[in-house]
Amino acid sequence: MHNKNSWVCPVCGFNSLDEPPYDEEGCATFSICPCCGNEFGYDDASAKYSKLRKKWIEEGMVWWSETQPPPANWDPIEQLKRADMAD
Repeated sequence: MHNKNSWVCPVCGFNSLDEPPYDEEGCATFSICPCCGNEFGYDDASAKYSKLRKKWIEEGMVWWSETQPPPANWDPIEQLKRADMAD
């Protein structure tokens, strides 16, 4: 799941991750999604993506990163819809 050298977060649908959540051999990259804050190989080691997504939604879909700002006109609901993750 990548788009022009970026990858999609399987938790929140953010489509501009700098590296994949898991490499080609299935090993976690331990990268962190700047949108939802999920650390691949840590947070998803004990919870399914759907559960992590539900938690992010219930907590208000707040942009997680304090150092990387959200994209211009960022809309978490539209992001989920584009990724086909909206209920």
